[in-house]
Amino acid sequence: MIAFGVILVMYGIAQERKDKALLFVLSLPISPTQYLQAKLFSILTIFFVPWAVLTLGAVVMMLTTRIPDGLVPFFILVSTFMLMNFCLILCVALLTVNELMITGTVILTNMSVSLFFMLLGGMPEIQAHTLDNVVVWSPQFFIVLATQIVVMLIALTLPLCFGRARRGLI
Repeated sequence: MIAFGVILVMYGIAQERKDKALLFVLSLPISPTQYLQAKLFSILTIFFVPWAVLTLGAVVMMLTTRIPDGLVPFFILVSTFMLMNFCLILCVALLTVNELMITGTVILTNMSVSLFFMLLGGMPEIQAHTLDNVVVWSPQFFIVLATQIVVMLIALTLPLCFGRARRGLI
Protein backbone atom coordinates (compact mmCIF):
# COMPACT_ATOMS: atom_id res chain seq x y z
CA MET A 1 0.00 0.00 0.00
CA ILE A 2 2.89 2.35 0.74
CA ALA A 3 4.44 1.86 -2.71
CA PHE A 4 1.04 2.14 -4.42
CA GLY A 5 0.39 5.46 -2.67
CA VAL A 6 3.78 6.87 -3.62
CA ILE A 7 3.33 5.82 -7.26
CA LEU A 8 -0.11 7.42 -7.38
CA VAL A 9 1.18 10.74 -6.11
CA MET A 10 4.38 10.76 -8.15
CA TYR A 11 2.66 9.92 -11.43
CA GLY A 12 -0.71 11.51 -10.77
CA ILE A 13 0.62 14.86 -9.64
CA ALA A 14 4.39 15.34 -9.91
CA GLN A 15 4.86 13.70 -13.32
CA GLU A 16 1.86 15.54 -14.72
CA ARG A 17 3.54 18.82 -13.84
CA LYS A 18 6.80 17.73 -15.46
CA ASP A 19 5.00 16.70 -18.65
CA LYS A 20 3.14 20.03 -18.75
CA ALA A 21 -0.17 18.17 -19.10
CA LEU A 22 -1.73 20.80 -16.90
CA LEU A 23 -1.65 23.37 -19.68
CA PHE A 24 -4.10 21.26 -21.66
CA VAL A 25 -6.32 20.56 -18.66
CA LEU A 26 -6.58 24.23 -17.75
CA SER A 27 -7.62 25.08 -21.31
CA LEU A 28 -10.81 23.16 -20.59
CA PRO A 29 -13.85 24.99 -19.15
CA ILE A 30 -12.97 24.25 -15.50
CA SER A 31 -11.51 26.49 -12.87
CA PRO A 32 -8.20 25.78 -11.13
CA THR A 33 -10.20 25.13 -7.94
CA GLN A 34 -12.36 22.55 -9.67
CA TYR A 35 -9.25 20.91 -11.09
CA LEU A 36 -7.62 20.78 -7.65
CA GLN A 37 -10.74 19.27 -6.09
CA ALA A 38 -11.03 16.69 -8.86
CA LYS A 39 -7.36 15.76 -8.57
CA LEU A 40 -7.56 15.40 -4.77
CA PHE A 41 -10.73 13.34 -4.74
CA SER A 42 -9.82 11.15 -7.71
CA ILE A 43 -6.37 10.20 -6.39
CA LEU A 44 -7.80 9.71 -2.90
CA THR A 45 -10.52 7.43 -4.29
CA ILE A 46 -8.03 5.42 -6.35
CA PHE A 47 -6.04 4.76 -3.17
CA PHE A 48 -8.97 4.38 -0.79
CA VAL A 49 -10.83 1.61 -2.65
CA PRO A 50 -8.00 -0.97 -2.58
CA TRP A 51 -7.01 0.16 0.91
CA ALA A 52 -10.54 -0.43 2.19
CA VAL A 53 -10.87 -3.79 0.42
CA LEU A 54 -7.53 -5.03 1.78
CA THR A 55 -8.21 -3.73 5.28
CA LEU A 56 -11.69 -5.22 5.41
CA GLY A 57 -10.42 -8.49 3.94
CA ALA A 58 -7.67 -8.75 6.53
CA VAL A 59 -10.07 -8.01 9.40
CA VAL A 60 -12.54 -10.63 8.14
CA MET A 61 -9.70 -13.12 7.82
CA MET A 62 -8.57 -12.44 11.38
CA LEU A 63 -12.08 -12.88 12.72
CA THR A 64 -12.81 -16.09 10.81
CA THR A 65 -9.53 -17.98 11.17
CA ARG A 66 -7.27 -19.09 14.00
CA ILE A 67 -5.45 -15.76 13.95
CA PRO A 68 -6.02 -14.11 17.35
CA ASP A 69 -8.94 -11.69 17.16
CA GLY A 70 -7.05 -9.38 19.50
CA LEU A 71 -4.90 -8.32 16.54
CA VAL A 72 -7.84 -6.52 14.93
CA PRO A 73 -7.46 -3.17 16.80
CA PHE A 74 -3.68 -3.23 16.25
CA PHE A 75 -4.15 -3.96 12.55
CA ILE A 76 -6.80 -1.27 12.12
CA LEU A 77 -4.48 1.32 13.67
CA VAL A 78 -1.61 0.25 11.42
CA SER A 79 -3.83 0.24 8.34
CA THR A 80 -5.25 3.66 9.20
CA PHE A 81 -1.70 4.90 9.71
CA MET A 82 -0.93 3.87 6.11
CA LEU A 83 -3.95 5.84 4.92
CA MET A 84 -2.87 8.83 6.99
CA ASN A 85 0.65 8.68 5.50
CA PHE A 86 -0.85 8.66 2.01
CA CYS A 87 -2.98 11.71 2.87
CA LEU A 88 0.12 13.56 4.09
CA ILE A 89 2.06 12.77 0.91
CA LEU A 90 -0.92 13.80 -1.22
CA CYS A 91 -1.23 17.07 0.73
CA VAL A 92 2.42 17.99 0.24
CA ALA A 93 2.32 17.07 -3.46
CA LEU A 94 -0.71 19.29 -4.01
CA LEU A 95 0.79 22.19 -2.05
CA THR A 96 4.25 22.30 -3.60
CA VAL A 97 5.95 21.92 -6.95
CA ASN A 98 9.24 21.07 -5.28
CA GLU A 99 10.08 17.43 -5.99
CA LEU A 100 12.67 17.41 -3.24
CA MET A 101 10.00 18.32 -0.69
CA ILE A 102 7.68 15.60 -2.00
CA THR A 103 10.51 13.04 -1.92
CA GLY A 104 11.47 14.12 1.59
CA THR A 105 7.88 13.68 2.73
CA VAL A 106 7.78 10.20 1.21
CA ILE A 107 10.98 9.25 3.04
CA LEU A 108 9.80 10.68 6.36
CA THR A 109 6.40 9.01 6.19
CA ASN A 110 7.98 5.68 5.26
CA MET A 111 10.43 5.94 8.15
CA SER A 112 7.58 6.77 10.50
CA VAL A 113 5.96 3.36 9.91
CA SER A 114 8.63 1.57 11.98
CA LEU A 115 8.35 4.18 14.70
CA PHE A 116 4.58 3.77 14.75
CA PHE A 117 4.94 0.00 15.19
CA MET A 118 7.21 0.62 18.18
CA LEU A 119 4.79 3.19 19.61
CA LEU A 120 1.86 0.79 19.35
CA GLY A 121 3.94 -2.03 20.80
CA GLY A 122 4.69 0.18 23.78
CA MET A 123 1.05 0.94 24.54
CA PRO A 124 0.04 -1.52 27.26
CA GLU A 125 -3.71 -1.37 26.62
CA ILE A 126 -3.22 -2.27 22.96
CA GLN A 127 -0.26 -4.64 23.23
CA ALA A 128 -1.69 -6.66 26.13
CA HIS A 129 -4.63 -7.95 24.09
CA THR A 130 -3.07 -8.70 20.68
CA LEU A 131 -2.89 -12.46 21.33
CA ASP A 132 -6.34 -12.71 22.91
CA ASN A 133 -9.18 -14.56 21.18
CA VAL A 134 -11.49 -11.61 21.73
CA VAL A 135 -11.31 -8.08 20.33
CA VAL A 136 -10.66 -5.45 23.01
CA TRP A 137 -11.41 -1.83 22.09
CA SER A 138 -9.35 0.16 24.58
CA PRO A 139 -9.48 3.92 25.18
CA GLN A 140 -5.93 4.15 23.78
CA PHE A 141 -7.18 2.62 20.53
CA PHE A 142 -9.81 5.34 20.14
CA ILE A 143 -7.36 8.11 21.04
CA VAL A 144 -4.85 6.96 18.41
CA LEU A 145 -7.59 6.42 15.81
CA ALA A 146 -9.09 9.86 16.47
CA THR A 147 -5.66 11.47 16.16
CA GLN A 148 -5.10 9.75 12.83
CA ILE A 149 -8.48 10.88 11.54
CA VAL A 150 -7.82 14.48 12.58
CA VAL A 151 -4.42 14.46 10.85
CA MET A 152 -6.05 13.06 7.68
CA LEU A 153 -8.79 15.70 7.71
CA ILE A 154 -6.23 18.48 8.12
CA ALA A 155 -4.04 17.04 5.37
CA LEU A 156 -6.98 16.80 2.98
CA THR A 157 -8.28 20.26 3.82
CA LEU A 158 -5.02 22.19 3.47
CA PRO A 159 -4.73 21.83 -0.34
CA LEU A 160 -8.31 23.00 -0.76
CA CYS A 161 -7.68 26.05 1.44
CA PHE A 162 -4.20 27.07 0.30
CA GLY A 163 -3.72 25.39 -3.06
CA ARG A 164 -6.07 27.65 -4.95
CA ALA A 165 -4.31 30.77 -3.67
CA ARG A 166 -0.88 29.71 -5.00
CA ARG A 167 -0.07 30.02 -8.68
CA GLY A 168 1.82 27.22 -10.39
CA LEU A 169 0.58 24.44 -8.13
CA ILE A 170 -2.33 23.51 -10.28
